[in-house]
Amino acid sequence: MTRHLISCGALVNAYDLRAGTALHCAIIRSAEPSQKGRRRPEDANMDQIHVLLEAGADLTLMDGQGRTPLSLAMDLRRKTAEKLLREVGAPEKGRWPFVRPRKTKSLNLQKDFAKVYEYVSKRVRDFDPATHDGLGGPGKVKIVQMGFEFIQAGWVILVLDTRPNAQSDGSWDCELDRSELNMPHWPKASDTNLEESIKLTLVDGSKTVLPANEDLVVVFGDMLKSVLLKAQ
Repeated sequence: MTRHLISCGALVNAYDLRAGTALHCAIIRSAEPSQKGRRRPEDANMDQIHVLLEAGADLTLMDGQGRTPLSLAMDLRRKTAEKLLREVGAPEKGRWPFVRPRKTKSLNLQKDFAKVYEYVSKRVRDFDPATHDGLGGPGKVKIVQMGFEFIQAGWVILVLDTRPNAQSDGSWDCELDRSELNMPHWPKASDTNLEESIKLTLVDGSKTVLPANEDLVVVFGDMLKSVLLKAQ
């Protein structure tokens, strides 16, 4: 599958802010020879790492915790992968693949709630079943879907799906770049939280501290759920 995706033009150095590159993921899931009897079928192996290296995987890119593929293999004690990476000249220190945004050490979900709620209200007010040009075209709404992203870009989108047999099949993302609400401070908060705690103001106005490297998807998901329940 790795070879097939690369042959179809997949970017071998595509990057996720937390997980790093495909090579990082392959190293995480790789197994030592003594572990192969316990390796789950979906796990990566050394063959996959070889394929990624042959395709030009960048050995200098760091994952969200600042680890190159080699330093990750060392941390996880993937001795076979470590040996291979040293043989091809992989460095222990690397670089970020992007200019890191200015950090945001606090996140006010109460203000975000109000902003998202107004966006949702406007989307509903502006909906006209006769002229709707979004997912499904003109017609009555069958499903209301919400999507969001907060790691590499910050946005929320509310999709009014009028397809007769509408279902949660991921088609909502075809409306991106048309009607989303930009939340540019979210990636900054996410980037900060990779390394240090951030101060949170919750939807009810109470304050708390989110420890470093916590999963912000739950924080944003709960806030957006509250928005939809009130909007309903």
